[in-house]
Amino acid sequence: MPSRASKRTIAEPLAVPTIALAQAFAARGDLQDAANLAESSGSNADDAAASLLAARCALPLGDGERIMRLAKRLPDRFGWIQGAAFWRTGGAHRSDALFAGSLEHLSGDERAEAAFHYAVFLWSERRLDEVEVLVRAHLQNARGLWRASLEQMLGWVAVSRERFPVATRHFDRALSSYVKSGERDERLHGRLLQALSITALETIDLDLLPAVDIDPPADLGRDARDPWFHAMQNRGWLLMLAGRPSEALNAFLSARVIAPSAATAAVADVNLASFFRIAGAVGLAREHLKFARKHLRTQQWSRADADERMTLIEYALEALRLDPASAGETLTRYLSSTRRRRGDLAFENDRRVAALESMARGSLEAIHERRSSAVQTLGKALEIWSQIGYRYREAVTALLMHDVGNDPKYLAVAGRALASAPKSWLSDEMHRRETVAASGVSKLTPAERRVMLAICEGKTSREIADDFDRSFHTIRNQTLKVYAAMGVRTRTALVAECARLGLIPGTPSSQDP
Repeated sequence: MPSRASKRTIAEPLAVPTIALAQAFAARGDLQDAANLAESSGSNADDAAASLLAARCALPLGDGERIMRLAKRLPDRFGWIQGAAFWRTGGAHRSDALFAGSLEHLSGDERAEAAFHYAVFLWSERRLDEVEVLVRAHLQNARGLWRASLEQMLGWVAVSRERFPVATRHFDRALSSYVKSGERDERLHGRLLQALSITALETIDLDLLPAVDIDPPADLGRDARDPWFHAMQNRGWLLMLAGRPSEALNAFLSARVIAPSAATAAVADVNLASFFRIAGAVGLAREHLKFARKHLRTQQWSRADADERMTLIEYALEALRLDPASAGETLTRYLSSTRRRRGDLAFENDRRVAALESMARGSLEAIHERRSSAVQTLGKALEIWSQIGYRYREAVTALLMHDVGNDPKYLAVAGRALASAPKSWLSDEMHRRETVAASGVSKLTPAERRVMLAICEGKTSREIADDFDRSFHTIRNQTLKVYAAMGVRTRTALVAECARLGLIPGTPSSQDP
């Protein structure tokens, strides 16, 4: 029977490969597996390196109890890990002193790491001035991944202050620091791409497209998929704004493959529905909208965070064009669900949420023929997007308001917002509206315009009534109003006139250059 000493001799050579494997898992974004491997290899109280690695992997996963257990195996200088555990288990009042105390006993990369996690804690408490002071004090001496992480925090401070162009600069610098480091952390990489791409998209900064035009690695870990997924979706819309639809479709399809949850799968299908609707493939658009609705039904909304709940709004805004009945049902679910905030870095700005809600409410009011109320509600969203510099959303909302109110001033608003994206489909939409502004279309309500387009798709009055949840009599009356406004007497003549004006998706106007 081997002695205890010989057992240790046999086991010790196996410990190094196990830690190396855990580090490889962590680098590609399989944090749960990495934490399990590291913790099992560091089961002895004196194996601080393995316990530290396990704690580092557990932190992004938010398992406070596990982090606390691992923290007790570490030297006192890592008290900040215990502080992070208290924060995640409801004891945030004890976290501050533990974070601050650790910084006094650390140096180099360990100090930069502790400063980053302290900054995340302060950011979650909305103590923004303290975050900025802390980060700037440690950024100069930080290296590699921790320099990228600290630069990222300055970006999040700017996001919280609604200074999005400033946030974009910080995220761009953080991504450059990550690339220069030569190290690998796919979760951090994805979060940097996600942050930079969303600010680039919303501010329509197409100069940043090359920086985010990156495909996810083939071995991407499951805990890194969420940020990479959102980065790919944002990249797709940036490519659409740049007038590169085929590349955009590849980005949307790639994102769909790595979607890590029911909510993100729904987002993927909503975006694909939007893409195919813009491209004129209405049948494919409807199919993807159906897929999205199925995913939404499996999501546990009682536990959804702000980003996940946004899926309901995005679905409702797209469904308003293709499936108005389900749009109303989805918006009701959104408004009645519990709101749960998370401490992780996320776009949870209250005004952004309020603006999206106003867009959805205003669109629904337009569907129900409450035009003045719809314009007023959409106007609230437009004001917020304009104030915070979200030019992409500003353009989308302005075009919605033009559809509802037929006021040319909203086309001017959209034109200013889209000045840096002349090749985008939104710019095409704006020009098309200018072309038809003097035609009979301007006399139609949003509901009547939807009936007109449904007729152009070849649907019967009964099919339209079923799709829009309206009576056959209502659809018949709206059809007669469409004929009168457009100066036609038959379906064939209506389709020809709509095609001439470029109103049928995928059909260019004969008046376009």
